[in-house]
Amino acid sequence: MKKKTSCIKVSTNKNDIQNVANNAINGDATIFIGETRIKSQVEFVMLFGANFDAVLKTHKFFMNDMRVLFAVLNKMAYGNQLSIKQKSIADELGMDTSNVSKSWNKLLKTGVFVKDEFGNEFVNFDLFLKGKGKTVGEQFEAQAQLSHEILQAQNVKTRRPFTAKKEIEAPKEAPAKPEPVKTNIEFESFEFNENGDRIF
Repeated sequence: MKKKTSCIKVSTNKNDIQNVANNAINGDATIFIGETRIKSQVEFVMLFGANFDAVLKTHKFFMNDMRVLFAVLNKMAYGNQLSIKQKSIADELGMDTSNVSKSWNKLLKTGVFVKDEFGNEFVNFDLFLKGKGKTVGEQFEAQAQLSHEILQAQNVKTRRPFTAKKEIEAPKEAPAKPEPVKTNIEFESFEFNENGDRIF
């Protein structure tokens, strides 16, 4: 008969946790370790703090640059893609279009924004992410790699927050077992008498 278990409460109290751990060691408790997922009611963007901090330590930004950046982050599409007109940012922020353009170019020059060989602009994947890392990594791997390389070229030390899932290699076949070697050796049978002497 299986013992019924129930989850009564979740505690962060040190003594409660220690008691549960001690009971588990004695076989009197089961500890469930789970992951709490928070569902956001609004769209959000992930910021990779250590990487962004490395950029801030390397380059100097002004308030206008930050205002443009965060307005863009609020409007960028899934996978960090930018299809935003600078004029719409200027109108939203009440800034002159030329000032938005200066900040935009600065964000491009410092690698916060990235432009690929086809002219597509996107926000650096080492710094921010809109979407799930696993799926974005698969769809935008080339852009994520370019993002990383641009910052490395500026001596900004960042770590890639995610990479594309590598294809699982098929297991290598075990080498075939060698077949037994056939020989032409023939064995003779001999007869012996009661004294153990061979009979010819």
